[in-house]
Amino acid sequence: MAGQETTTSTGSPTSGSARVPSYIPEVQGLRTVALLLVASFHVWFDRVSGGVDIFLLISAYLLTRSHTARALNGKLTSPVRTVVKKFARLLPAAAAVIMLTLVGVYFVDGPRYALDSLWSATASATYWMNFLLQANQVDYFAAQVGSVDPYQQFWSLSIQGQVFILWPLLHLGSELVARLLKRDVRWVLTPVFGVLTLTSFAYAVQLTAVNQMHAYFDTAARLWEFGAGSLLALVVPFLRLPRTVRKVMSWVGILGVISCGLVLPVSSTFPGWAALWPVISAGLIISAADSRRAEGEPATVNAFLAHPALRIAGGYTYALYLTHWPVLVLTESYTGRSAATPVLGTIVLLISAVLAVVVTLLVERPAAAFVSKLSAPAVPAEQQDAFHHARSSNRASRIRAVVVPAVVAAVSVALVATTVIGVRHMSRVEVAAIEARINSTEPPLVNPDEPWTFGAMNPSFNAGERVYPAHGDVKASWVSGPHCTDLGLTPTSNLCWHRESPNLTDDPNDILIVGNSHIAQASAMFDVIAQTGEHNLRVRTFVGPGCDTSMQHWSQPFSDDMPEDTRPQRCERAWSAAGEYARTVRPELIVILGTRQGMPDEGEQFFESFPEWIASNRAELGSDFLVLRDVPRFANDPFLCAADNGYGSRRCVNPAPPAADPVQVAAIEQAGGIWIDLTDAICPGGECRPSMGGVVTYMDDNHLTEPFSQSLSQRLCDAVSPRVSWFPKEAWPDVQ
Repeated sequence: MAGQETTTSTGSPTSGSARVPSYIPEVQGLRTVALLLVASFHVWFDRVSGGVDIFLLISAYLLTRSHTARALNGKLTSPVRTVVKKFARLLPAAAAVIMLTLVGVYFVDGPRYALDSLWSATASATYWMNFLLQANQVDYFAAQVGSVDPYQQFWSLSIQGQVFILWPLLHLGSELVARLLKRDVRWVLTPVFGVLTLTSFAYAVQLTAVNQMHAYFDTAARLWEFGAGSLLALVVPFLRLPRTVRKVMSWVGILGVISCGLVLPVSSTFPGWAALWPVISAGLIISAADSRRAEGEPATVNAFLAHPALRIAGGYTYALYLTHWPVLVLTESYTGRSAATPVLGTIVLLISAVLAVVVTLLVERPAAAFVSKLSAPAVPAEQQDAFHHARSSNRASRIRAVVVPAVVAAVSVALVATTVIGVRHMSRVEVAAIEARINSTEPPLVNPDEPWTFGAMNPSFNAGERVYPAHGDVKASWVSGPHCTDLGLTPTSNLCWHRESPNLTDDPNDILIVGNSHIAQASAMFDVIAQTGEHNLRVRTFVGPGCDTSMQHWSQPFSDDMPEDTRPQRCERAWSAAGEYARTVRPELIVILGTRQGMPDEGEQFFESFPEWIASNRAELGSDFLVLRDVPRFANDPFLCAADNGYGSRRCVNPAPPAADPVQVAAIEQAGGIWIDLTDAICPGGECRPSMGGVVTYMDDNHLTEPFSQSLSQRLCDAVSPRVSWFPKEAWPDVQ
C-alpha cells in the first residue's frame, strides 16, 4: 500500500554477509489481494476487511529485510537518506490525490465542506491524519461540517509514515550496538523488536477494551503489527520447510486473509486480540514464500499469488488505496446515498481504478524514475580516473541521494499547500457571498424568548432568509444546562444537567432523561416546560454522546479506575449514573429513545429486548417510561443545503420517513411504555424542511437545533398529558 517496496528474498543466513534480496512474487500478489479486499469491503459491504493490517506487516517485513541484508554486508543504515527517499516515492501520488479530492469536495459538496476538509488535507500531506481522526472522535460535539471524511484512508498511511521515520533509527542504533559488541546485528534487532511488539500488543489489547475507536487510529497500538513484520523478516531466513508444508501454510494464510473481514467485526475489535487473525494469516503466506528452499526447487510456492495478473496489479495498489475512498465518499454524497448499491459500487471501483492508473503512470512512476536517475551517480566510482575523483563522485552521489528526494517531497507538500490555500480562498469568497445574502442587516423576525411564536408552534410563519439562530451559531446549537454537581459527578465523567421549575416544592414530579445526543436535543422541550412558573418539575438529563442505547450498563455501578475521556466509558458512565439516580430517586417519568433512525436507504432500528427492559424497570421502580421516536436522519445536511441554495429551495426538502413498525410499537406499549412520535410536527405534510416558522430545524444531518426543539414543547404536552395525569397540558400556561 505505502509505495511499492521491492518484494525480494534473502539467501541463506550467514554470520557475516547476506546476498542481495531477491524478488518474492507471492508478496506482491498478497498486497494486491489485500487491497482488493479493502476496497471491495468499503464499497460493497460497508465493512472493514483487515487488509490494512496486512499492509502494515508487509511494510515492516520488507523494510527490516532490506536494512538487515545491508547491515550483514557491512553497510550502516542512513536514516536521513532512507526517510527522504521513502517520502519522495510516497508523496507525489498522495499529493495528487489530496489535491484532486479537495477540488472534488469543493464542486460536489460545496465551499463549506471544502473549508472543513482543509485540515484533513493538510494532515494527510504531513502524515498526522490518524491523530486528527482521534481528536475528532473524542470531541463529539465539535462543530464539524462533514460526517464522513474523504481523507480518512490516510490514517494508515500516516501511521506508516511515522514508522518509516522510527524504524531506520532503530536499525541504525541496533547496528551500532552490534558493531560495538561484535555480534550479528540480528541478535540485537530480535530483542529490540520483540520487546516493542509485546509492549505494543499489550497496550493495544488494553486500549481496545477501554476505547476501541481511539485505539484503532493509535500509532502505539499499531506498532506491534509492524514489529511482527520485522520479527518475521529476522526469523524467516532461518526456516527450511518441506514444499508441501509451505503450500499448506500459504493456502491456509489465503483463506485467513479472505475470511477475516467476513468472520470478524474488524472495525469494532481491532487492533486487539482479533487483529492476530490477519497478521498470522499474512505471516504464514510470507513465511511459505520466503523461507529457504532446497537446491533446484521452484522459486514460487503459490501459483495463485504469483500469477502475473496479480503481480502487475500490485504495481497500482498504492494509488488504488489512495483513490477508492474519496471516490466512494464523493459518489455517495452526490447521489445522496449512505451505501453503494452493487451497480453503483462497481462504478465507484471502475472510476477508482482508472484514477489509480492515471496517478500511477503520470505521477508516481515518473517521480520515482526522476529521483532514481538524479540521485544515482552519473559515472560509477570504479570508472573514475583518480582516487580523489572517485571520492568526489561518491560524495556528490550521496548528496544527490538526499537532496533530490527531499526536493521532490518538498515540492509535493508545496503543491498541496498551494491547493489548500487556493481552495480556502475560493471557499471563503463564496461563503461570504452566501452569508451576505442570508444574514440580513435586520435582526431575525423571531423572538427567542417567546418559543410559542415560532418554529413548530407557528409553521406557517415565513421569515424568508432571516432565520434563527444566527447563521454562524447553528452548528453550535447544542442543548445543555446547569451541571449536576450535587450528584458528585464531574463534567468529564459524563454529561448531566438539570432544570427545575422556579416554584419547586418539596414534592416535585421528577423526570429522568437518558440516552445519546438526540435525546439531549429532545430534552430542550422538557427544559422549557420545567422552567415555567405554573409547573412543579425537576428534570435530570444524562447523556452519553454517540451512545444509541446502552441499557446493559443501567444496573451496573461504574468503576472510576479507568480513564474518563473515552467513548465507551461515556456511554457506560451516563447509563450507570442514570440507573443509580433512578433507583435512588424513583422518578415519575423516565424518557428514552426507542429507535435509531438510519439514513433514508437504511430504515429504522428498534432496540433489541427493549420491551422486556421497560417492563422489568417499571416493575422495579414504579416509573412511567416515555419512549420517543428518533428524529429523521438525512443523507445530506439540510442547513448547509439551505445555506448554499436558500431556505425556500425545494432541493433542500427531504421526505419524512415512513411510519414506525406498528408491531414494534405495540410491543413497547404492551410492556407499559408510552410511545411518542413527533415526526408529523418535525416534518409536517411529510416534508422535512431546513427551516420552519423562522427557525433553522436541523443543525446537521441528524440533530435538531435547540430553538426548534424548544418550539416542539406544546406538541409534546399535547401527546403526553392525555396519558400521564400530572404532565402539564400547556407548555406556557401564562401565555394567552
